[in-house]
Amino acid sequence: MKIDLHCHTKATKKGDSPKRNISPNKLKTIINSNGVKIIGVTNHNEFDYEQYKSFIKEAKDDFLIWPGVELDVKGISRNGHVIIINNPNTVDKFDEELKKLISTIKPDNLVCELDDLMELVNKLDCIVIAHYWKSKSLDEDSINFINDKIKEKSRFFWEPSQYKSMGILINHDIYSLIGSDVQDWDEYSKHDLPNIKLKVDSFEQFVLLAKKNPQIVDTLYQSQNKYLIDVGYKEKEMIEFYDDINIIFGTKGTGKSFLLGKAKEFFHRKGKSISYYDPIDNKDKLLDKLKVSESERKLELYGLSNCAREILDVSNWNERSVTQCRDYLNYILSKNGNANKDRMKILDITEISGTDNKKLMKLKTNMSKVLTILEINKDIELSNYIMQDEIEFIESLYKSVYKKIQNEFIDIWDNNLSIELSNKTVNIYKKLVEANTNLKTLPSTTGLSNYIKNRLKLENDIKSIMEIFNKNFDVEEKKLGVLEENKKLYIKKIVKMYDRNSKTGLFKKKVTDLRNVYNYLKYIEENIYEMNVGTTIADLKDILNESRVYSLDDFLGIKKIFTVDDKEYMPSTGEQTMIVLDEALEDSFDVYILDEPEKSLGNSYVNDVLVPQIIKLSKMKKTILIATHNANIAVRTFPLRSILKEYSNSDYKTYVGNPFSNELINIKDAKYIKDWKSESIKILEGGRFAFDERGEIYGNN
Repeated sequence: MKIDLHCHTKATKKGDSPKRNISPNKLKTIINSNGVKIIGVTNHNEFDYEQYKSFIKEAKDDFLIWPGVELDVKGISRNGHVIIINNPNTVDKFDEELKKLISTIKPDNLVCELDDLMELVNKLDCIVIAHYWKSKSLDEDSINFINDKIKEKSRFFWEPSQYKSMGILINHDIYSLIGSDVQDWDEYSKHDLPNIKLKVDSFEQFVLLAKKNPQIVDTLYQSQNKYLIDVGYKEKEMIEFYDDINIIFGTKGTGKSFLLGKAKEFFHRKGKSISYYDPIDNKDKLLDKLKVSESERKLELYGLSNCAREILDVSNWNERSVTQCRDYLNYILSKNGNANKDRMKILDITEISGTDNKKLMKLKTNMSKVLTILEINKDIELSNYIMQDEIEFIESLYKSVYKKIQNEFIDIWDNNLSIELSNKTVNIYKKLVEANTNLKTLPSTTGLSNYIKNRLKLENDIKSIMEIFNKNFDVEEKKLGVLEENKKLYIKKIVKMYDRNSKTGLFKKKVTDLRNVYNYLKYIEENIYEMNVGTTIADLKDILNESRVYSLDDFLGIKKIFTVDDKEYMPSTGEQTMIVLDEALEDSFDVYILDEPEKSLGNSYVNDVLVPQIIKLSKMKKTILIATHNANIAVRTFPLRSILKEYSNSDYKTYVGNPFSNELINIKDAKYIKDWKSESIKILEGGRFAFDERGEIYGNN
């Protein structure tokens, strides 16, 4: 509905256009023809009560007329104009207080002090509109002064010079309105006027809508998004839902949950992220948070190796043999006793050394790191920060580095392979010689180096494994929500490696199996250079296979608990609801569908926590659908859409409306209209008693 709260109906100051003067009949004709439903009479420094009454008499029920005035105000550094629009139900008081301020001062001479203006405003039931970045605007310090002194911030509006500016202000959550400031009533149709989102039928309802949020009007730049959804059971029932609060109420068995289900399907098809809450199984939902996922039982999540390779290598470890002295003696004896010894040079060849597997692995790691850097650069979207030629230079640089590392890797790999193949070939020939002659070849190696390397590798593997057992983990703590009496509930995650004091419950495997494996590993660590260590390792391999332990992930113990004041705590049924609901109301979703969120909750929690959070989400332009029996939720959230569900004689009926218009209209037959107040009082929990504190919305009658 269109609104114009800056209408001049008479020329009161020198320089005012005489075309501002208008008769009651002409005013009615022009306002009706332009579809305006609310106007404010705001003549300069004057309120003509008799003229106002004549307008009211002529307009009847066609549109609302609210009394007002546009005052010249002395600002801190610049004078400007401020509009006051008063509740028409207290027009007598408005007229009386304004006359006290103006006294006998003529409109051309009146300049109101800021303190006097605010004294007047705070005596009245009114809203204030200050010019902003337009002719006769106050300076910013003066506007801030008014905003600071006014009792309710939602009653102070800025009036910019054009419709576009109003849209920009609204987008930044600044209360903003624009009026015609009419100079010539014959040109009235040329003005762009704001549309209130919802139909309101009183000044009180307008103030309530303003209190809800700054975006009380639809603009070209901030239109209220709507979704037309079929929520019918047996036949189509199309209802518009807002990007705001939509309340569904009615007695039990009227199809409220079914409606929510249909809406959920609709938003799912739209690709919206949905938070769906129902009060069933809240305990199970909360206890699910104590479950430990498979990924949490991986040491790599904590930046550690699970030593699967080391455990496999240890379990497969075998002692390397050292070349016996008699092998050298046999070689010397057979060589000295053979006439062809000088032609059998192969007898004397030993293995070639020089392989560098350690460097090979390092080069392989470096190549992987360079590739990772290139992938990270893609994720960063460097084009947001540097020029394309710079991006190409960086890529070419890293590709060049990669190529050089790769070439070095290939060279070393070729060299290693050549040595391994040469040694293998020599050993094959030497075996053939021994098999076909009575000669003994010179042992290719003493075996001492391999023996020592083999023991050192075992030592390093065991050391790597046992170091992980000694790691300490930080306790992770996450706040889940606030319970009543401001108790803060946390979930604490305790992570630790197995030790000899560990108990069942932390691990997936049996503690007895883990203890056996650990004890064997500890024994090997302490007896690494004993001759019989191979026997112990063979026993360890059997135990590993029996217990199916393959890595240190099995030794990672995790426990999650709820805490309050750093003590373990199990939430009550009501507290479980608070926590699950609090999570459902996180602001990361597009759509919130809540089925009786008040269940198991006290009124104080609903009032002090739940209602403010729902209002906060609505101000973020979230779509919120709530089926409720609770008057606080249905009323104090100021829903833009109220839906009443009824069921009688095998027939479902649906009515839509809102608390601002006080109407609920049957969506199949608009001639059937219910009173929103009466139906809310009758159906929502608590009856009229529950609404005694809600006189703002229902009025005092």
